[in-house]
Amino acid sequence: MQVHKRDPRSSSPARYLTPGVVLILGALSIVMLLWTGQFGGRRPLQDAAIDASVRKFELSLITYHLWLEEYLRGDSDIDVTKVWQDLDRAIESIVTVLRGGATEPDAHAIEPLEHPEHRRLAESLKARLSQLREISAERVRRGNTDEEVASLLDRRFDEIFLQLLQESGELKRLLGLRETQYRARSRLRLALVVAGWLVAVVALAVGLWRREKRLRQAEAARRRRETELGRTRRTEAVGRLAGGVAHAINNYLGAIRGYCEIAKLQNESGEALATRMDAAMDTATEASVLIRQLLAFSRKQPIRPEVIDLNRVVAKVEQMVGPLMKEDITVSVRCHEELWPVEIDPAQVEQMLINLLVNSRDSMPRGGRIIVVTRNVDRVGETSPGRHVLLSVHDNGMGIPPEVRERIFEPFFTTKSERGSSGLGLSAVYGIVRQNGGLIAVDSLPDRGSTFEIYLPACDTQVRAGSEPPPAPRTATVLPLEQDDDTRARSHDRTQPARRSL
Repeated sequence: MQVHKRDPRSSSPARYLTPGVVLILGALSIVMLLWTGQFGGRRPLQDAAIDASVRKFELSLITYHLWLEEYLRGDSDIDVTKVWQDLDRAIESIVTVLRGGATEPDAHAIEPLEHPEHRRLAESLKARLSQLREISAERVRRGNTDEEVASLLDRRFDEIFLQLLQESGELKRLLGLRETQYRARSRLRLALVVAGWLVAVVALAVGLWRREKRLRQAEAARRRRETELGRTRRTEAVGRLAGGVAHAINNYLGAIRGYCEIAKLQNESGEALATRMDAAMDTATEASVLIRQLLAFSRKQPIRPEVIDLNRVVAKVEQMVGPLMKEDITVSVRCHEELWPVEIDPAQVEQMLINLLVNSRDSMPRGGRIIVVTRNVDRVGETSPGRHVLLSVHDNGMGIPPEVRERIFEPFFTTKSERGSSGLGLSAVYGIVRQNGGLIAVDSLPDRGSTFEIYLPACDTQVRAGSEPPPAPRTATVLPLEQDDDTRARSHDRTQPARRSL
């Protein structure tokens, strides 16, 4: 039996926990990397801008010194105004370093110096530039009139010029050292971010691995519990089957024994004895029917499969079940005209269909309608491809509750025990379907009726148009064989080996 169930799964927030954590960690890592890059790159840019301004200061200072010396030596082509402009540019560069700003419109803006040592050197450069301006103005005013005074001014000018170059070189050195430190810190921050990300990824991977391990353990435990539950259910089913078989066979044997004992005690003969024996044989026949149902359920019933047209068997059963149905129940048959042939024992099809019709009849105590349908089906789900023939029985009776629907194919399970049902009807149907390689599905809801669908594999062989004439009678010797001593003795008493026409 293949039953397709809908098992709706509720969405749990735990399913989105791992992707959410990964996304959050990825976003945080990107933000930290961007912040680290911005923080690590802003300070080197500032230091580079300050270094460029200091170099511009040195260039302006050196240019000013050269042109001033040439002017003082009497070069008439030199404009003293441009000489003072070079000194003003040098002063402007130092002021920009101290107060912040840009020396040129397209240059990077400089932030005011905050480091104490750097600011001290810049203030010293500004002060010495003021002294250099005063000495330069005095030199230009005096000229070469007083050689001794000019010599003193020249030496003082050179001393201040050299001190300016030394302090500017020291400022560049400190700026370069700080840039190196900042770059090292940036690399350290980047390494810390990467290390933190790796730790988070490893922790996440370990957490996922542990979670997957717990899920696998839970799945294994669930499968073990299902296996144990299935084993327990099979054991219970076997016990129920054995108890039901023993009870039913004991009832039949008790009835047969009773008929025989009554005939013996009353010393019956003639018609009375024949009546007793007929009753005993009827009881034995009912017992054999029970045995056949058990064999059908266990798929060990001897069968005689042949290629048949299922519509013919359904039409035959439709005529047979008339007396079994109540007056307020109608049976409708809808058969596909060009039905594919199937290979199965016709007696088994009759048994299945009668059991299903009787089951539908019992589910409609106030009357109703039963619809029998046959049609061709190309594919039955994903697990059973190929051509199949569908035999469907639908009723609008009371339906089957879900807790009962799971057990309807169990042997000796019945909800009609008060009416003498053995509970083997649907189990026999299930056994016959499985024995012939078919599938059975049930769709039922309380107060909405039931639908039993049987899918039998289609056969490529065509149904024979008519039955062949019976063979000519011939003689043969029948030799009964039986391994049970009592049965063999009774068979020997009733039937001696003889030549009969077959």
